[in-house]
Amino acid sequence: MNSGRKKSALSYIPGLTNNAVLQLIMFSGVAFVMLGLSWGVMQIVYEGDNTNFDQYFMANIALPPLAAFKAHWWTIFTYGWFSFTGFFELLSNMLWLYFFGSLVQSLVGHRQVIPLFAYSLLVGGAFYLLAQLLPGNWGKVPAITGLLGPRAGLTGMAAAAVTLSPQYRIYITET
Repeated sequence: MNSGRKKSALSYIPGLTNNAVLQLIMFSGVAFVMLGLSWGVMQIVYEGDNTNFDQYFMANIALPPLAAFKAHWWTIFTYGWFSFTGFFELLSNMLWLYFFGSLVQSLVGHRQVIPLFAYSLLVGGAFYLLAQLLPGNWGKVPAITGLLGPRAGLTGMAAAAVTLSPQYRIYITET
């Protein structure tokens, strides 16, 4: 029976509406592709000069050192949603997200996964900034563009999985 409505392309992915982990993985993949396409366009337009990409894109999405944070305060909300170090790091991060996120989702439900991931990113960014206030070389950050990637969110998922179910057993093979 045809109701006359077209189905969206995302409706063909089973369980997408009730699977927050899959939504996070898809969003991270799309963000990786969009950032890669932006880098490619900037390479073509500026003939291989990476300084423009760092100045226009990375400075506005990566969490900067504490001295530059006041000028780019919104980066605490954007740094964890993008990953630009390479495909295999994205793949490994998404595998860890799938593993721990699926466990958390099965324990607390799909509605708590995305807020937990987002709050973990905010807390991780705050700790990154506060750690720079430590005296001596402990608070020294390397001369990089800034912090980028979902590692804080993954750590939050792992901590939630371990905290919610400390007796959970993971079996690698079935015997």
